[in-house]
Amino acid sequence: MTQENVPIELTRFKSRVFALTIQAERLAKIRASRMPNSKYASLQQCQTEIRQAEGIFRRLNIPVMEVTASSVEEIATTVLSLYGNS
Repeated sequence: MTQENVPIELTRFKSRVFALTIQAERLAKIRASRMPNSKYASLQQCQTEIRQAEGIFRRLNIPVMEVTASSVEEIATTVLSLYGNS
């Protein structure tokens, strides 16, 4: 996906969107356990995808949480504290 090709749903529901991002090295490791030696799991592919996604988040001013070292519970608590009363 390119920054110019933002899905309409993302802009339509932007006020409800909260983005999560992860370090490319960690994502590559996770993907390698699923699909070893694939382009999908390559560090370069992960870096490219993360860079593209983060560019979209910045352009649309979407809040982002870096979750490489976070538990699901920590992520949920953060999201609920921001959007729980909406």
